[in-house]
Amino acid sequence: FPSHDNEAVILTDNSSSMGGLMRSVCENTWIIKRAIESINGSVTAFSFDSDTEMLYEAKDKAKPNELRFVPARGSTNPIRGIIEANRILSASKKSIKLLFIVTDGDWEKPEQCDSIINSMNEQGILTSVVFLGSYKMYKETLDRSLKGEEQATKYLKQLRHSAKVFHAVANTQDVLKVATTLVKSTLKKVA
Repeated sequence: FPSHDNEAVILTDNSSSMGGLMRSVCENTWIIKRAIESINGSVTAFSFDSDTEMLYEAKDKAKPNELRFVPARGSTNPIRGIIEANRILSASKKSIKLLFIVTDGDWEKPEQCDSIINSMNEQGILTSVVFLGSYKMYKETLDRSLKGEEQATKYLKQLRHSAKVFHAVANTQDVLKVATTLVKSTLKKVA
């Protein structure tokens, strides 16, 4: 990546349903943070379950062999993390602003969350949701939506949470591919 002034916030779902994925998801968060920092970026990372917890402050550089792990627990309530992301990204003077959310689906207070994400979209912040739930269920829902089933279309809209960019991935390795593609495409627009 060329060196650019960018600010990113990563929100990582660590609700109970994320169960066996947490080791990989925490590794991905660390790798994404480290990659963005290597191109002069600033990254803050939070995890969210019933509450929101700081994983990495922007000033804390992701050091080799210093992975922070959070267990899966609680419900899926990202509102505090989204409010914090909005605060950080809105206040940033950097030219590229990214919100990257990794989740496996339904959230508490989705209307409030989606409204704040819409506000970020309007500010020019690139918002992204990576869906790491059941890929099979996602594909079946997509097929039903393409056939005109209204409930399926409505559910897909819910999964997107108003983000500008939405990707459903089959496994945790694909989260890194999505993040890399997203950052590269953003840098090309600025270059």
